[in-house]
Amino acid sequence: MELFEVDGAGRGSSVPGEARLITEESSTPERLELLLEALTPPGSAVLLLGEAGTGKNRLAQEAAGALSGRIGEPVSVIALGPPADPLTGIATHFGYHFPELFGSSDALENIDHFSIEEPEVLAARLIGAIEGDAETGTPLLIAQGLDQYTPMATMLLERLVRSRRVRVVGTARQLSGAAGQLARDPQVRKIPVPPLSVAEAQRYLVQLLGAEYVELQTLRRWYRVTEGNSLSLTLLALTLDRRGLIGRKRGAVYELPGAEAVPTEFREFLHSTCSEGELRTLEMIAHVEPMFENAFIQMLDPVHVAHLTDRGLLVSGASASGKPTLSLKHQLLTKAVREQMSPARRVEVSNRLFDALQSELGAEDPYRSPRLLFRMVAMGLDADRSMPLGWLWEALEILRSGHEMRLRLRVALAVAAHADASTLQLTIAAQQASQLARLTGDRRRLAEALEHVRAAIERTRRSSGVPSLLRVKLQLAVVEHLTLDRGDAESAEALLDGLEREFADGDARVSEIVRNARVLFLGRVGRLREAAELVPDPEDFSTMPIEWERTLGRAISSLILAQRGRRDAAVQVAEYAESFASLGEQPQTDSADLLRFCAFIGVWGCGALESARQILGDAVRQSFSDEHYSGLVDTCAVLMSLADGKWRLAAQRAERLLERLNAHDRHGIAGFVSAALSLALAALGEHSASRKAIRLAENRQYGISQAMTGFLRLLTLQARQWNGDHGTVELAMQLASWARAQQLEAVELRALRLLAIASRNEALPYRKRLQVLADEIQSSFSSALLDHCEELLDGADGWDTPASRRLTEYGIWMPLPLTEELSSREREIALFASLGYSSRWIAEQFHLSVRTVDTHLRHVFTKLRVSGRDELRQWFRRENQSR
Repeated sequence: MELFEVDGAGRGSSVPGEARLITEESSTPERLELLLEALTPPGSAVLLLGEAGTGKNRLAQEAAGALSGRIGEPVSVIALGPPADPLTGIATHFGYHFPELFGSSDALENIDHFSIEEPEVLAARLIGAIEGDAETGTPLLIAQGLDQYTPMATMLLERLVRSRRVRVVGTARQLSGAAGQLARDPQVRKIPVPPLSVAEAQRYLVQLLGAEYVELQTLRRWYRVTEGNSLSLTLLALTLDRRGLIGRKRGAVYELPGAEAVPTEFREFLHSTCSEGELRTLEMIAHVEPMFENAFIQMLDPVHVAHLTDRGLLVSGASASGKPTLSLKHQLLTKAVREQMSPARRVEVSNRLFDALQSELGAEDPYRSPRLLFRMVAMGLDADRSMPLGWLWEALEILRSGHEMRLRLRVALAVAAHADASTLQLTIAAQQASQLARLTGDRRRLAEALEHVRAAIERTRRSSGVPSLLRVKLQLAVVEHLTLDRGDAESAEALLDGLEREFADGDARVSEIVRNARVLFLGRVGRLREAAELVPDPEDFSTMPIEWERTLGRAISSLILAQRGRRDAAVQVAEYAESFASLGEQPQTDSADLLRFCAFIGVWGCGALESARQILGDAVRQSFSDEHYSGLVDTCAVLMSLADGKWRLAAQRAERLLERLNAHDRHGIAGFVSAALSLALAALGEHSASRKAIRLAENRQYGISQAMTGFLRLLTLQARQWNGDHGTVELAMQLASWARAQQLEAVELRALRLLAIASRNEALPYRKRLQVLADEIQSSFSSALLDHCEELLDGADGWDTPASRRLTEYGIWMPLPLTEELSSREREIALFASLGYSSRWIAEQFHLSVRTVDTHLRHVFTKLRVSGRDELRQWFRRENQSR
């Protein structure tokens, strides 16, 4: 039996106590609907094909339960368990259910008893017995494990299917045995049951855990370690939930600190089912999987390998070069094996593997086999072995275009620390190490890398053998450290000034590096007009090396253009730069992620919500293959929830994101997320928490948040208005004045609209300026903003007017009344109902039933003392006028 395979009755559960929980869960609706559709015709037969744990057996059982409602008549289900042993004969397949035909339980091994019967006779008797047992409804036979059926059982099942008198659902992992025979029948519907997609996993977990939403980063990690296997996903989620390692807030679930470790049940399973020798074999393979080197495989006990393979713990495959490989069956199992190894055991295994490779290598030059050299270095680092500089340097070159960032970081630090490293090698290794440590959020190794950077700078001052390009990048690592880590903008700018003087007559690429570093610095400290004067011309594209150096400068350019209301230009700059960043020997994945974020901001900031939704969807899919966490995709999700009026979801996402950014915020995005959180909390009526988030947002932190200062200040100003805070008139005027000085037309226009909401009299003098701004931006969004301002300046309340309703399509909402009588969910539903949206539409938006929406509305009507939607609309209008 394979690991994690569970039959319909819960037999064979590999983790004690879990099977009963698992059988209570359901499959995804899409898969169930597909199977029901195939089973609807009388006499239909369906073959479900999938690996262990994909949920095919459970899917068959759910379809059996739902079929009666689909066909409009009772269904009598006969469920055959998987054969205990494919060699024991026909009785093991049918004997338990039909002892009068195939013998009682004490005669199950007597396969010769049936050799005198013709298959047709047996089949006819079997069909008659099934129909006799199904007197209360149409018969449905569920047969599990068809790839394990004997030839005689296969012939019986084949004739049963051909009779078209019984509906049949069979499950199998591969097309062998009865599964292979039935697959040849064109009338048998074959339905693959692959691992869950990301979207299916989200819906499955929501149902499993009784939540509205699974936090994106939690979903990412769970999906990676389970590879979409529904049973593994269920085991992981339920085990973490039982151990108290899942948090719940605002309808969402997320993993708590400590959940990153594999649940102890998996480690207990290993120790209870594997001998000491088998466990050692698993440790050897898990440490280097996929294992393909002859030197490693020869170290394994073949008996242990055979037993582990038979039990489904090990699987064989082939490498890209065609070499046979050994790996553990599931990533969860691999993690469990690795985590139960003590540090001393890991060093011991690494030493043995290193010695085995070295012995196999003999006098052969390791440089002739890059993969072998790479393995030698990896094992040597794990074992803390002294290695030649040449090996480390070659490994660093091999890893240049790879994605194993944490290993690259270790190798780079080893090169930088090597006593024999030349000035050039130290420079390259130190610069790479600082970049990788920042990317992975490893603060300890970042501090170590920066020490090597400083040492390299001192050595380059005494040496002329290091190219200008590398010398500049070393200094820029310090500029980044001063700006982001120490918040010392003055020292960082002084260092940039020195670089500009030193390399004023340098080549074009060096000059471009320094110029774009200045743009990035100005953006990170919020000096946007100065940055705008230096950004690369959006219409000017140069050679690939130059464009690679411009990527971060173009990111700042895109964010500034978005705040000016130049949507098309902002998106075009970001998308072009992203395409350049994704090319070459060393794709700049981090820069590409940032540019994708900038493209989102370009459309979100201008109200193009459908384009924003599409970019976010692409970014989420991409994020499941990312090795590092930046928080950029999650920030986009927060902003999308705000635009959709889903404030509970926006608040939950923002709160969880800030917790993660507190540990690692390499882009300096936390301030902007705090601003978004302040608006979400204000909309929910949580005014004290909203004001705290405003203070955090305005606590200046250098980074991308400052490059979006205009949008950040708009969010906090809106939050203040929704909180009913004093001083919003003065703040709106200050923001409009600042935006005008920074030449951010879209920010200025939106600030003046907020001023018109706060005080019609104070906004009246800006009437001509509003028209000028709308004409400069020239978009449907600016036109909608102008129309709303005109309504406000003409004396309308601006709550439920044609222009205000139009703005909701761009994600812009009027402040909610300052009532504390409604819950957060009731506030969301009441707003949409007051604007005329139907209960069905609201239900679809918030993934609720129509009945639940109507229940919330009844509570709203009672609490606000209104009789229906019309009075609710009047109440909203009246309360907003009195703000």
